[in-house]
Amino acid sequence: MTCRQVDEHLDGAGRLRPAPEAIRSHLRACSRCQTLYEPLRAPETPAVAVAVTAQLTRSLRPVKPVVSPLRFVVQLMASLLGVVLLAVAVMGGVAGAGLTIPIVVAGVVLAAGAGLLAVSLAWQRIPGSLHTFRPGVAMGALLVSFVLVCFLVFPVRPAPGGFLLPGLECLRSGLLMAVPVVVLACWLFRRGAALNWPVLGATLGSVAGATVVLILQMRCPKNEALHLAVWHGGVIGVSLAGGLAAGWLLTRLRRFPG
Repeated sequence: MTCRQVDEHLDGAGRLRPAPEAIRSHLRACSRCQTLYEPLRAPETPAVAVAVTAQLTRSLRPVKPVVSPLRFVVQLMASLLGVVLLAVAVMGGVAGAGLTIPIVVAGVVLAAGAGLLAVSLAWQRIPGSLHTFRPGVAMGALLVSFVLVCFLVFPVRPAPGGFLLPGLECLRSGLLMAVPVVVLACWLFRRGAALNWPVLGATLGSVAGATVVLILQMRCPKNEALHLAVWHGGVIGVSLAGGLAAGWLLTRLRRFPG
């Protein structure tokens, strides 16, 4: 019997099923396999089995089953809707001329983008899930569609009050509001098993960005295409980039803790 046959048998992948005695004979003669399969040389006694079972039992902890992807999406979207309604209640009604058709169209685009990202998060939290679309596709679709909608349904004209200072104020307030939304999304995701932290961070940042931009759309009086595309769209972009950077940093810290 060769070392390869022993490996295949012990790995459960070999077609040959030699008797255990043949394996033991090889292990007694082969130093390489002795080193590799040293635990197999321990005497098989009831006491050993009981000790191993007791050690494994002590390490077990009760767990709850992970919620289904559909339930997670419903929970996340309901929570985000609650954030939007709470923000509108605290900060007052819709600014300007009220809920105009362009604001409603932009809101539908943002809600649809957040929904796609919520589905992606539901897949990311369960390793081995089938991803119908990649997270990057959902993030790119959200950004591109929002910018296109801004120039298609909002007027392209210089807004009163300037471009830079009001824009920076929208960006600042949007990013500040995105922080608690990210915390909320992370709390809902907490029992998932993420494998790609940068992608997860970018997805969480994009979800938060879409949510707070929806709030900004209803509160910002400067409903002008360039302002909305640059500064409101910038909230989504910066949130995405910040989540990506945070995920990359967390990966580095976990890989090189020193």
